[in-house]
Amino acid sequence: MAVTSAPTGYHLLVPPGWRRFTADLEGKQQLIALASAKLKSLGRPDIDAQVRTLIEQQWSRLATLRADGVYMPGDDESAPVTPMTLAVLRQVAPPGLPFGERVRELARTAPTPIETPMGVVHRWETSERSTGELEGTSSRLVGYGIPVPGEEPDRGVIVLVSIPYPNDADRVLVDGLVELADTIVETFRWR
Repeated sequence: MAVTSAPTGYHLLVPPGWRRFTADLEGKQQLIALASAKLKSLGRPDIDAQVRTLIEQQWSRLATLRADGVYMPGDDESAPVTPMTLAVLRQVAPPGLPFGERVRELARTAPTPIETPMGVVHRWETSERSTGELEGTSSRLVGYGIPVPGEEPDRGVIVLVSIPYPNDADRVLVDGLVELADTIVETFRWR
């Protein structure tokens, strides 16, 4: 009988021009500087403040959730300007519970189990309208729970994709970004 060891990491393919940011203060500062430079070059200082607020909110939440890394369009000029972010969170279920329970806890809704070649992936999707400084915008959150391989896994990763957009955005564009998220997550492999 072959003994297999637990995965030590993962691989994830992202579109050309995307890069990984660490989910710490340094990564947040790099992202804010990059976003501000792009928005200034577009002549949109009005959006710069909104984007900074979004980044601050997302980074606070990511720190709470123990994010491993955040992926999004980087400093490559060929990459489209999109506020879409993808975060990978390493998670462990409470003692005695399967990983799927941790996924349901984070999702706050019943994820849909999807059979894939690497095993079951738990997927969910939610939408919410922003208030306060970000009133007039909404966001769609797509989540994926990917357990480590094994009979009864208690750990894995959660991949969270956040897609903020103006309330009057073309729904076809937003749905296209959700499809892009699904496509990226299909490339996930344990290492």
